[in-house]
Formats: sequence, structure tokens, C-alpha cells
Amino acid sequence: TAHQGYMFEANKLIAKSLNSPLTFSEKARLQAMLLRSRQCCNTLELIDGVHRPNAPKILEFHRLVSDICVEQKKKFLIYSEWTTMLDILRSNLPTEINSVRIDGGLSARARQKVLRTFIEDDSYRILFSSDAGGLGIDGLQIVCSDVLHVEQPWNPAKLDQRNGRLHRLGQASPVTAYYLI
Repeated sequence: TAHQGYMFEANKLIAKSLNSPLTFSEKARLQAMLLRSRQCCNTLELIDGVHRPNAPKILEFHRLVSDICVEQKKKFLIYSEWTTMLDILRSNLPTEINSVRIDGGLSARARQKVLRTFIEDDSYRILFSSDAGGLGIDGLQIVCSDVLHVEQPWNPAKLDQRNGRLHRLGQASPVTAYYLI
């Protein structure tokens, strides 16, 4: 598999580092192999740009959106570390599901506008967010109790921060966190 190939290359560099320091280019290559090995666990589309609607995480995403947003008519908060993954997921949404997105490219004013839209407009069922949406945002707990983590971040404190958007004063429902592993 692609993951095994990237890890094989990473392991060769790690083994070399046990005997002698890696050069700058070797360290960069090691980081690239580790990144690609993580990304291909979502979908190879993150790496090569080839659309793969049958990737397991994409299929599970569809199932969860259908269950939470369509059948239960609830709002859904979805996090990914990679904005490209947010684009991929958003492009795979059923046409009847409206969504908004927060990422580090938005100004504070634009971020608040997106947040207000999600909170106030019942037609918007999904808020896609990079980790930029994990900090400084309040009010989600009023309208949302389900959160999806597309991948596990390196730092577990990020998961706490993300889940904390919904575990706040004003949350009237049990919070459910989904982790795509």
C-alpha cells in the first residue's frame, strides 16, 4: 500500500539517523514521508489530486452526514488538519446539505460571519474547520452536539480544544465525538 511505501522510506532514514546525523535534505525527506503516510490514511487524493469517492474515510463521512444531517436533521462540526481535506469532503457533500468553512485564511470578521451563519441559519448543517477553528470560537454548543475528527492530530491537546468547542456552558445535549481511524 501507499502507506507502507512511505513508512518504508521513513524507516530507512530513521535507521540511518541512529548511526549518523541526517542532513537537512534527509530530515526534510523524512518529514515529507511521515506527512504523506498520514495523509494517505485519509485519501490518496490529498497526495496526487485524483478523485477517489470510494476511499474508506470518504464513505464513512457520507454515512455519518446522512445519519446526522439528513436523518436526524442535526448540525455537524467537522475538523481536519488539512484544508485540502476539507475541500475534498466539502466537494463530496450531497447537494441538499449546505455548509460553511473556517480556516486560518479568514479574517476575524469573516470568521464571525461564518460562525453566525452556521448558528443562526438552520439550512446550514455542517461547519468544516481546520485547527484555526479550534480556538477563539464560542457559540457552537448552542446548536451542535456532534463533532467529527477526520484524523488524529499529533498533539492530543488539539483534540481537547476541538471537543471543547461543544463541551461548554449552554450545551443541552450529550456531545458525541467521532474519530475516523
